[in-house]
Amino acid sequence: MYRLPAVVLGFAGLVGFRQNTHPDFPDVLPELAASKTGLYVTDVSPSLISAENIVSCMPKQFKLSQDETPQQAVKRVFNEYLKNTIEGAVAQVVNAVVVTRKLSDGGAKSILQDIHLYRGAGNINDRLIKQGRFRGVEIELLPYRDILAVINRVGLQTTAPNPQLKYYLYHSSAAEPIKIFDAPTVSTGSFDWAELNAAELAFDSKATAGADTALAGSYYFGYYEDDIAGQVVRREKDFTIACGTCDTETNKMFHAWSRFVKIHPFCVDSARLQDERRLWDTSYNDYAYNTNNGLNLSLSVNCDYTQFILRNKNAFAAALQKQIAVSILTMFAHNQEGNAQAQKAREMSNYLLDNREFYTSGLARQLEKDIAAINIDFNDVDSPCLPEPSYTPQRIETGVL
Repeated sequence: MYRLPAVVLGFAGLVGFRQNTHPDFPDVLPELAASKTGLYVTDVSPSLISAENIVSCMPKQFKLSQDETPQQAVKRVFNEYLKNTIEGAVAQVVNAVVVTRKLSDGGAKSILQDIHLYRGAGNINDRLIKQGRFRGVEIELLPYRDILAVINRVGLQTTAPNPQLKYYLYHSSAAEPIKIFDAPTVSTGSFDWAELNAAELAFDSKATAGADTALAGSYYFGYYEDDIAGQVVRREKDFTIACGTCDTETNKMFHAWSRFVKIHPFCVDSARLQDERRLWDTSYNDYAYNTNNGLNLSLSVNCDYTQFILRNKNAFAAALQKQIAVSILTMFAHNQEGNAQAQKAREMSNYLLDNREFYTSGLARQLEKDIAAINIDFNDVDSPCLPEPSYTPQRIETGVL
């Protein structure tokens, strides 16, 4: 698997559009004009891929935003079209490589699937006294760049139902919570498990925002005591070592998940918490290695090739340039606008996409060759995520066929 939003953001500026010089047609936004590789979509066919032709072929029925002139609306829709076309092309090229290089069999390569931190529950009489604190666990991922941990479910043991319960997920690099989960409980005394949606944890946490540089750090997951009805039931638990007195299954669980994550229970005094539930100064975390804070987690660990793709993004540039051009020319070829410019663009684009004259390959065929010319060196992939040995590893490089 790979995270498409992160890849799209990481590929931003890889290929650009040369700035329009025609005074009657809109300028390209600077972020879409920039090219880190020196490759420009307009260079594929300078006379055809132009602001004039794109505007001429775009549907003319669109709404004006408030206080927007027709000229401003054309510029907005024009640049929205370019941005959407780039993003769609990134998805097409990357997916083609992922599928042909067998990085995915239709889903994530799973290393661990839905494994609990431990088995068992706490004694109903061993309760935590509420003092307005935040309680939870620090989750530290071991430095695998190509692995994604997922909290599938969270279990909490309380003495009363909690229909309004929320869990908070923070990262040490951000003041605001990454996500807030609504996870009501209905049980009294026993563990109550709640499904979490998209509680994803990556060692390179900035990859969730598309950065192509790893950022280590810690996640903080838990609840505010002020949200708890009744009391939380604790269990004696040390997450740093295997348990000598525990059952065999619990120790198997520990040895499985501890290869990828470290768990540190903690609480934060109410006086140290921030307004609007922003991340507090984590130097005030009070760690306790003899409690579970009432929590248990169900984790999965999957292979995630997002950072691998971003580390090698320049190798995708030539194919991306062609894919964007093919997408634009395909729009030209199917446009139904009746103006003369649009009709001319339609005829020329059909010729360029499938040029059989003198036995030369059309642009669509050239795109296939550019994608086929991208080879992948799996030596740069974390060992748990190496693909099946049936594929012979080769270095990522682009070549002329």
